[in-house]
Amino acid sequence: MKNKIIGIVNLFFGIINILLFIGLLQAIFKMNQLYADLGVPSSSRFFEYWDAGIIVIMIVANIFFSIKNLTKSKYPNKYFILGLICALLTFFIGGAVVSFLTFAIINPLYYLPSQP
Repeated sequence: MKNKIIGIVNLFFGIINILLFIGLLQAIFKMNQLYADLGVPSSSRFFEYWDAGIIVIMIVANIFFSIKNLTKSKYPNKYFILGLICALLTFFIGGAVVSFLTFAIINPLYYLPSQP
């Protein structure tokens, strides 16, 4: 029973991260287009792509542990512990990722007042 619960939690976090990734891609492309139209100098997109990579890793890990915990596996206790660790890491790292994304996407707006 505990494996099913953590499997559902991992699946939930995996789906939330998929939605976050889709939203991130939309925001990156639309904001880059907006910044190009306004003539804002493009800064490094390192944080945006780094965060996208972290989100993809979290998606894969959560979906993997969701499948392992929702189906019968050879090592149910091992996958329970790893699924729980993955869910906790996703929860805490997810907050940091969203704050870095907000900063990375909005930061070029601070260059607008210095434009003539």
